[in-house]
Amino acid sequence: MLINPFRNKKTRYILPVLAILCVLLFVRFGVIGGSDSKAYITASIRVSPLYPSVIALLRLLAGESAYLQVLAVLQCLLLAYSIYSLMVMIGERFGLSPLLTGAASLGFFGLYLLRLFIVGEEALYCVTVMTEAVTYPVYYLFVKYAFSAWDETEPKYLLTAAVLAFVLAVTRGQLICLFLVLVALFLILLFKMKRAGAKRSALKRFTVRSTVCAVCYFLGITLFSCVYHFAASGTFTTTTMGKEAVLGAVLYNSSASDIEVFDHGTEAYRFLSAAMTEAEQEGLTYKASKGGVADRFRHYEASHDELRECLLDHIKSAYGIKKSSTEARLIVVSIADTCLPVLLRMNFGRYLGNCAVNAFGGLVRSNSILRIPGIIWSFLLYGLSVVFLFLKNGAYKKEQRFLSLILLSILINALFCSFGVFELSRYVYYNFPCFYLALFLIAYRFIHTVKNT
Repeated sequence: MLINPFRNKKTRYILPVLAILCVLLFVRFGVIGGSDSKAYITASIRVSPLYPSVIALLRLLAGESAYLQVLAVLQCLLLAYSIYSLMVMIGERFGLSPLLTGAASLGFFGLYLLRLFIVGEEALYCVTVMTEAVTYPVYYLFVKYAFSAWDETEPKYLLTAAVLAFVLAVTRGQLICLFLVLVALFLILLFKMKRAGAKRSALKRFTVRSTVCAVCYFLGITLFSCVYHFAASGTFTTTTMGKEAVLGAVLYNSSASDIEVFDHGTEAYRFLSAAMTEAEQEGLTYKASKGGVADRFRHYEASHDELRECLLDHIKSAYGIKKSSTEARLIVVSIADTCLPVLLRMNFGRYLGNCAVNAFGGLVRSNSILRIPGIIWSFLLYGLSVVFLFLKNGAYKKEQRFLSLILLSILINALFCSFGVFELSRYVYYNFPCFYLALFLIAYRFIHTVKNT
C-alpha cells in the first residue's frame, strides 16, 4: 500500500535539504495567523474537524505557550517529506537522475512558495495556522499514489489514495471533490484490468471492495464531523460551512423581492428580507455586477462573504449573540434548509451562469493569475496540454497519464468550488506546482527523445 521513498539512497539527500529550508522559514517568519486561524483554534462549528483536533491535541501535549510553534514545525516537516516523497517517485518513474530529481524538488518547492511573493506572508502555509498547511502536502501524497495506481494498474495504491482523500476531506470539506477523481481512477483501473485479461472474479472483487470503501468514505466523514462537533460544542451535527457557502452563492444570485415568497411571519423571512435589502443597497448582489467575465468574478469574490455577514449581523442584533457562535451558525443553516430549494429554483439559470464565471476564475488561478496576460497564458497552456494528450506517440504515455490526472483534478476542483465558495486562489493552488511539474516532465522527455534520434 505504501511506496518507500527512502529505498533510493542516491536521492535521500533531498529530504534534509527541504527540511532545513522549511524550518528556516519558521525561524524567519515564526507562526503566522491566517484569516480563519481563530476558527480552527476555537473549534468553530463551521470548520472541518481534523485540523482543530490536531491543534487541540498539541495544546494538550505541548502546553498553551508552545503548541502553535510545535504545530508550525510539524507542518514544515510534513511539507518537506511530502515534496520529497512525491519527487522521488517522479524521478524513478520518469528516469530523472538523482541530481535532476533534487533540482526538480527545489523547483517544486519554489512554486509552492510563489504565492508568498504575490499575496504576502499569509500564503506561507507551512507556518500558518490554516488547513492549507496540512492539505497541500497531503494532496501531494495523494497525487503520488493516485498516479502510481494509474501507472501500474495497482488497486492497493488506489486504496492508499482513497485514505489520503479521506484525510483531506475531513481537514477541508472542499476536498471531498477528490472522490470524483477516485471514481475516475477506479473506472480507468477497471478498464485496464479487463483489457489485460483479468478474471471476472477479480474484477467483481475489485468493484465490491471499491464500493464498500466509498460507503465507508462518506459515513466516516459524516460520523467524524458529528462526533467532533458534539464533543467541541455539544451539537451533534456536520460542519456548517458547506451550507453557509452555498447559501451565500444563492443569495448573491437572488434579489430582495424574491424573499417575498416566504411566510412573512417566519424568522427566515425576517432575517433574509433585512439582509437582502441591505445587500442590494451596498451592491453585494448580481445586480451590481458589471463588465466582462473577470470583472464579474471579482465582484462575486468580493461580495460572497460580505453578503453572508449581512445576514449574521441581523442575527446578532436580534439575539445578542456573537456571529461566530454555534447558535448563530445553526440559525444560518436552518435558514438555508428552509430557503435554499426555493431560491435556487427561482434563480437557477442565473446561479448556473455565475457558477460558470466562478469556474472560469478557478481554472485561471489554478495555473496563473487573474489578469489579462495571465488569462491568455493560462488558456494557452491548457490548449497545448489538450493537444499533447491527443498525441499518439507511445514515448509520452507516462507524461500523458500524469498530466491527465492533474488536469482532471484541476477541472473537478474548479467546478466543485464554483457551486458554493468563490474561488480564492488558495482554494485552487493545490495543482499549481503539479501542473508545471507535468510540463517540465513533458519538456524533459521531448529533449531526451530528440537527443536519442
